[in-house]
Amino acid sequence: MEERVYSELLSLFTWLTVCLTVAYVVAWVVVHSHDGDEDASKSKTSASAVKVSSRKGKRD
Repeated sequence: MEERVYSELLSLFTWLTVCLTVAYVVAWVVVHSHDGDEDASKSKTSASAVKVSSRKGKRD
């Protein structure tokens, strides 16, 4: 009887681990698939900020 309980617990733990791993991988892919778009917009914004700061430097 105890062996069956341990077997069921091991099976439950294995499925839980697999589900959490899959969920983590999916979340990681979703987050990193949007990074490219955000990086492009951030680089444009930072480039604009550099241009503005360089213009301010020239005025002084």
